[in-house]
Amino acid sequence: MGRYYFEVEIFGAGIYIGMTDKSIDRKGSESNSCISGNNFSWCIKWNGKDFSAWHVDVETPLKSQEFNRIGIYLDYPRETLSFYGIVTDSMTLLHTFECKFNEPLYPAFWLSKKENSIQIVRLREEAEQNPEASLPSTGELASNSLETHD
Repeated sequence: MGRYYFEVEIFGAGIYIGMTDKSIDRKGSESNSCISGNNFSWCIKWNGKDFSAWHVDVETPLKSQEFNRIGIYLDYPRETLSFYGIVTDSMTLLHTFECKFNEPLYPAFWLSKKENSIQIVRLREEAEQNPEASLPSTGELASNSLETHD
């Protein structure tokens, strides 16, 4: 297990963006099916005004401006999961979780309203269309799926 980076664009409020292991229930209303309410998932939430970080049903308010693009960086060797607010040429660290990951993690999203949406950004394709643009310096970036970084 190595290092992985991807970005999403968010549209709406009440959006949870995170990572979880395979033991999460895919249906239901209990904490085992919610990416904010258990010990095997980590996420940030955008409520339309503020970001907050969630793990084990504990909310940590984050002081930050609004971002429509979020970068997610998973570093297995360092046992960290970081979330960044992305603006054209800069990254702002929103929150880093430090924890022991016992098994592979997978992207997880929850949209509280049907009009909300998330789009996974195809970073390599974007770079090819605009080669002069400065991309975040977190190593080689992922295309349409997570890729390993050494």
